[in-house]
Amino acid sequence: MNMQKYILLFLTCLLSIKCNDNKDKLQLRVAELERKVDSLSYQKPPSATELFELRSKCAALGEKILRENVIGSALTQSEVSHYDPKTARCYVELTVQNADITNPTITSTYLYDGQTKELLAFAQIEKNVRSGAVWKKGIFGFDEASKYIDEKMKDE
Repeated sequence: MNMQKYILLFLTCLLSIKCNDNKDKLQLRVAELERKVDSLSYQKPPSATELFELRSKCAALGEKILRENVIGSALTQSEVSHYDPKTARCYVELTVQNADITNPTITSTYLYDGQTKELLAFAQIEKNVRSGAVWKKGIFGFDEASKYIDEKMKDE
């Protein structure tokens, strides 16, 4: 019996004024509550092996996005992938910047859904002008977009 069932049993017993007198009714009520708890769909977290495989697949998806992103010779790019087991999503952060890092006139960070390759957000500084957006969330502005990207990429 899991912890939720114990809690339900305890609460049912407390709420029942005649717990001992109505044992049959109580058992029926507990069985009904147990069925309700069992019917709730809880996502089982992946095992360590499954998590390793999912993160490896996510890393491969990130590398593919990097390879397919064409940039000019004056720029350089890098990627970081993150598999979030809570949402079962693969996020890929792609950073594009000047090849000459002593003169950073452009730095762009893009957040992709690794599985669909959908661009979710961007944050950019170009010649000291900051911009950013998270399209489906209606979030606009460099700081807000950067915060969203950081939240999606952080390990729990």
